[in-house]
Amino acid sequence: VVFLNALARDIHLPFSLVEQFCRSCTNPSEVVCKLFPSFSSFVVDRCLLLMHARSISDVTHVLGNVSKLMFFNVENPTGHYRLDLSNPADYSVAESLVLLDSWESALKQGHGKVDVSQKGNWSQVRNPIFCDHPFKAPIITEWLLPEAGKLDFDYSSSRRPPRGAVVLDAETFQR
Repeated sequence: VVFLNALARDIHLPFSLVEQFCRSCTNPSEVVCKLFPSFSSFVVDRCLLLMHARSISDVTHVLGNVSKLMFFNVENPTGHYRLDLSNPADYSVAESLVLLDSWESALKQGHGKVDVSQKGNWSQVRNPIFCDHPFKAPIITEWLLPEAGKLDFDYSSSRRPPRGAVVLDAETFQR
């Protein structure tokens, strides 16, 4: 498990190698849960990886572990996040949001936008809590993500829809 956690956080693996891991172990759903972040940008590989779950309970287990990453939308990251950093998929979402926060902050400053952050630090992160305690670091981008712990925060992206974007009607939005 420690080996799989290390691989998930640091290396993008070819699908064929992960497939071999799944075939050679007694619990392929655990391999899928741990290595799912290795394919965070490869939708086809992620779908193929899900096929290694052997039963409905395995699929439920995998989806429960990877759902935050699976449904994370970097194009529209605004929302509340409750992440377990010991879960590789949640850790991947946290890494992406820290990087995105840094990028959005730099863009706003570079374009002379007004700082509307909660703490006057240009961050899009609001109300950060780590392990049930208020966040101590002045800004999340200056914090080294630990390998474990619960991280809660709101992310309010400054990115807006492009001109001409279609507005959803109320009925469609409610679905």
